[in-house]
Amino acid sequence: MSATVLMEIAEGDPGAAARRLEKAQSLVEAPTPPEAFLLSSLLVSHKLVPKSVEADAMHLATAAVHGAHYLLTWNQKHLDNFDLRSRIENLIRKQGREPARVITPDRLLLEES
Repeated sequence: MSATVLMEIAEGDPGAAARRLEKAQSLVEAPTPPEAFLLSSLLVSHKLVPKSVEADAMHLATAAVHGAHYLLTWNQKHLDNFDLRSRIENLIRKQGREPARVITPDRLLLEES
């Protein structure tokens, strides 16, 4: 889990945010290395992730920089976008990183069973 995730789960309804933050306390926070900021900026500047959702670019970049195998999301508009997936993965690979596989928790559980 990254600092970006923590910021996102703290948003919205205060009661729901408090419950999300409480559950997140048991998770390990991954630092956001400088390389993730650069990769995130590239994803936005190449218009693979809209500037309005820069946090999504940071999720993709942080996962790649940390060598994560999976990036779990419910966000199929930007993070798990079939039309952009190969272009996003190609840009990440051109930067010398391997992209995490973006997948919904439901699909991952189905594949694991």
